[in-house]
Amino acid sequence: MQRTTSALVEINQAFIDQLSDGFLQINKDGSIIYANQMIKDWIGVETEQLIGKKLIRFFPEVKTDKNQEGAWYRTVLASVDRQAEIVELSCFPKRDGRTDLLVRYIENEDEMKDSGDVSISKNHSALQKAQQALLESEYRYRQLVEHSPDPVCLHDSEKILYVNDVAVEMLGIKDKSDIIGKSTVDFIHPDYREDSGKRVEKVMKGHRFTRLFPIKLIRPDGAILEMEGKSIPIKENGNTYVLAVFRDVTEKNYTKKSLLHSERRYRSLFQHNPDGIYSLNLKGELTSINPAIVTITGFPEEEQIGRQYTDFLLADEKEEVVANYEKIFTGKTVKFEKHMTRKDGETITVRVVGFPMIVDDEIIGMYGILRDITDEKKSQEMLRRSEKLTVVGELAAAIAHEIRNPLTSIKGFIQMMEDGLEDKELYYQIVLSELDRIEQIISELLLLAKPQSICFEKKKAGNLIRHVLKLLEGQANLHNIQFITDLEADSELIDCEENQLKQVFINLIKNAIEVMPDGGKIMISSRKRKDGKLLIKIKDQGPGIPKDKMSRLGEPFYTTKEKGTGLGLMVSFKIIKDHKGTIQFSSSEHDGTTVDVLLPLP
Repeated sequence: MQRTTSALVEINQAFIDQLSDGFLQINKDGSIIYANQMIKDWIGVETEQLIGKKLIRFFPEVKTDKNQEGAWYRTVLASVDRQAEIVELSCFPKRDGRTDLLVRYIENEDEMKDSGDVSISKNHSALQKAQQALLESEYRYRQLVEHSPDPVCLHDSEKILYVNDVAVEMLGIKDKSDIIGKSTVDFIHPDYREDSGKRVEKVMKGHRFTRLFPIKLIRPDGAILEMEGKSIPIKENGNTYVLAVFRDVTEKNYTKKSLLHSERRYRSLFQHNPDGIYSLNLKGELTSINPAIVTITGFPEEEQIGRQYTDFLLADEKEEVVANYEKIFTGKTVKFEKHMTRKDGETITVRVVGFPMIVDDEIIGMYGILRDITDEKKSQEMLRRSEKLTVVGELAAAIAHEIRNPLTSIKGFIQMMEDGLEDKELYYQIVLSELDRIEQIISELLLLAKPQSICFEKKKAGNLIRHVLKLLEGQANLHNIQFITDLEADSELIDCEENQLKQVFINLIKNAIEVMPDGGKIMISSRKRKDGKLLIKIKDQGPGIPKDKMSRLGEPFYTTKEKGTGLGLMVSFKIIKDHKGTIQFSSSEHDGTTVDVLLPLP
């Protein structure tokens, strides 16, 4: 019987040694009574080194979780006390490093046995978790590629193996199946195929193109796409593939080319503009000038860049010009005229349009456009003189008539005195009065015709208007015209060039006289407006001006009169503009015309 039992034990032990799981017998204090071959292989020791030793010596626990502490001893107690308990834990067997184990109590029919049997196996649930995590990671990466905003393509040296949805949409293809398996060359622009082929060869050998490279693709519909891309090698099952990520830069490149084209146009406009163009920084230093500035000023570029603009101003205009530049630096567009001295010493007149240079809503300087108007000013002055002489010529008949009347009276009185007329003293006074009248008319005529330098002075508005009416009185009498005046602003002072303003009012009133050949009234009034400006109004009783002709008044050589030149009104508009004023016409057919001259008061 003992021999049979012993044989059975040997058979059982031989069977247990063939198990792929570890098998232990443990007593109550955790000492090893028996261990099968798998346990010995895990630990790497022989039987005599195991028997009687504490189990935890060979399987140190990983105590990262307080609930895991003492797990071996719970297992030992469970096995000895016949409790069916399964414990999952991590430990460090001598050979395998950290290992997740599954420890189970094994029931034994020997109820008197003071020990427990324990099965120890590797916990494959951890492997399953790792595999699941790998699958989830792969899914996340696939989702990332699928939903990437950039086109992604996986291919070998010849054919396309995968593309994401963005690539399909970019190429204008309905379905991925229409592109998978096709040659990459079919979608590459001929100009880029050679470079692309060389790049693919390098990637297949392990080279990574992580810097963006340019490439053009061709859609099936023939449209050309400008792209930038990166390529890296992907290895799988011993094979190498190319993973390419692209970015559509067609619009970006178009915008870039448009900006370059716009810059070239600006540069051309800057360099070849007949007007001078310059820029200043906030310090008032010249930062750029075009060739026209060099031509106008005579100073070469190297003698202007970096200098203060005030270095080129005349002393008597400096304060006014600086004030204009300060307005520009506050964000306003300003137009003004000034004088400057060229390098050769010639003084010229220039017109300036200045406006702020704004970058990101911040004023960083200003641009100026400068035009030499010296010749223009001379032409305008010649035109004024020509128009003035024309007016004098047209007034000659009326003036001759006005002078003839007192001359006739004088001649008659002299003849009467020769005949022995009594009370000669009385007639002397009449003769002297008539001579004064003649002298006054001639003086006004000479004052109008005499060329004078332009000099603004403060003059009374009432005196200026009365002098004009006195000069035109003879012509008004010839046409049976009556002047009616209401000079409410008689004593208001205006800053003006007297002769120029007289020329304006002579033109306007003479026009009013000429449109009433059968006589009538001309109303002349002046008043100070609430905005501080002087309004001089001239109204006639003529036939009026049609609406379609009103907008053209003031154009050169445009006139509503049969023998007019149109220059009179053009000159008048320019004079009033130079006085910082305005002229406005209002008219109704058969109800006369009203001219409003608005001038600033000092």
